[in-house]
Amino acid sequence: MRYVENSRNFPGEKRFESPATAFNLETGMVKVDIVRAIQLETGLQFGEAEQLVNELLEIMKQTLENGEDVLITGLGKFQLRQKTSRPGRDPKNKQDYTISARQVVTFRPSKVWRDEINGKV
Repeated sequence: MRYVENSRNFPGEKRFESPATAFNLETGMVKVDIVRAIQLETGLQFGEAEQLVNELLEIMKQTLENGEDVLITGLGKFQLRQKTSRPGRDPKNKQDYTISARQVVTFRPSKVWRDEINGKV
């Protein structure tokens, strides 16, 4: 894995390159980068890899919408959490208002992955 300058498309743009994919360091990896990585690693056609990624994401979304957690061993856990309403303030005009109750998706990385990231393995 290495950093490269992508002079062909955007002079001066730095990208991260691995055997599977290359993506922009400033925007990070986006969905099409994941599709391309799967395509290169598995030998699937781009459309097949895209359908695979879309199906995976749809299954994850449906599971979370049904109130269930998504646990991917070695990666982490996605959860749908309830946030209660709370007071807030608009910093621009200093006006008080109430931030409404809502649901948010949270991600908690697994201990194994956290240890790998922090060099404890």
